[in-house]
Amino acid sequence: MRAVAVIAILSGITAQAQSFEVASIRANHSGERIQLFNLARGGRFTTTNCSLRILIPYAYEVFQFQLSGAPDWVTSDKYDMAAKADGDPLPDEMRVLARRLLEDRFQLKYHWETKESAGYNLVVSKPGKLREAAPGDCPGAFPDAPCGALRNTPGHTQGNQLTAGQLAGSLSFFIQAFVLDKTNLTGQYDIELQWTPERVRMQSAEPAGLSIFTALQDQLGLKLEAAKGPVKVFVIDHIERPSQN
Repeated sequence: MRAVAVIAILSGITAQAQSFEVASIRANHSGERIQLFNLARGGRFTTTNCSLRILIPYAYEVFQFQLSGAPDWVTSDKYDMAAKADGDPLPDEMRVLARRLLEDRFQLKYHWETKESAGYNLVVSKPGKLREAAPGDCPGAFPDAPCGALRNTPGHTQGNQLTAGQLAGSLSFFIQAFVLDKTNLTGQYDIELQWTPERVRMQSAEPAGLSIFTALQDQLGLKLEAAKGPVKVFVIDHIERPSQN
């Protein structure tokens, strides 16, 4: 599954428009597994076979494990959407418009809570295995990878000049639980990590390939230790299926 993952701070951002000028939403009954959504220049926002389980985390900058109170159809129902905003909004402004779309067309109402939750602390287990980024301009060790972020495909992630904190945030996405940086590392690193996704391992009669937990230790010298801590939770109070158009 491909998804756009953008981490940004929205304080002070005002969207160019209060809502999309045009927004078409249609149920997708194809049964396909791949879910896509895309942001394009000119204020265009499209989805194909996409569930709200994907779109809500994008719009409100949360991970799926932070969602609470969602009815089953938020995961099972899939939608094709085509929306157009006035002008050429920035990516963060498009995120605000996606919120308006969910609140207007799906009647989404929500509140935030903080709850104690199980997660992990990221710690160093084998010092010296991380590749320190060379000083100077990016890209570093991996020319095709981004700087200060990770390029993710199933079972493979790669990036240049990342802090341990940025890596911990990305691991939260893969593991679907909070990951806190407890490494005490202050440098920047060029990172590549390869593992076998859990769903692939479980499809075999005997789990094969490295789990992300083992890969972290073997390839980066880092370890995930079980922990508990406060997590901000996005609680859905009300949501409805949209009218077709």
